[in-house]
Order: sequence, then C-alpha cells, then structure tokens
Amino acid sequence: MVSVEAMPVPKVYNFLLSNGHVVDIDGVLTVSLGHGLQEAGVEHAFFGSKAAILEAIRDQPGFSEGHVHFKNLLALRTDGVITGWAEGGNYRQ
Repeated sequence: MVSVEAMPVPKVYNFLLSNGHVVDIDGVLTVSLGHGLQEAGVEHAFFGSKAAILEAIRDQPGFSEGHVHFKNLLALRTDGVITGWAEGGNYRQ
C-alpha cells in the first residue's frame, strides 16, 4: 500500500465512457471512471462502478451537457477508501 496525502489540485479531468474503458494518454494506459474492471490493481467499488459514479455526479452543474463541474470536490471515505463524492468540504478532511 502506498501512502496517501490530501492536497488541493486546480483541475481534474476524467471520462465516463460507454465502452472501451482503457485510454492511452501520451503512452500511459489509464482506465476511465465506471470501468467495471475486476482485475487486481484496477478494481474499485466506487471508481469502477458506473452506477456509483453516475449517482455522485447526477446533481452537479453540467451533468445534462456531459461536462460536470465541482467547485470544491470532497471525496467521501469509509475506512480510508473513497466511496463517493460531494460538493463542498475542506480538502484536508
């Protein structure tokens, strides 16, 4: 397990794709949100679940246009694992 450090970042971009969930970004293979993959190292109950991601973003500005905006994203955690997102909060939580 690697150490985790909370820090503010100016912007984060990701994709929620209908298929082909592996994306090559400048030679680095990454997975999209809601990928559904179960392999070790990529499986994740929140980030890998399309239903969980949609639930977390459906009420955010830009959802109907396909470009969601969080002004101050708060990662919700259970036992240290990200289980959802919400608007607001302090990044140091």
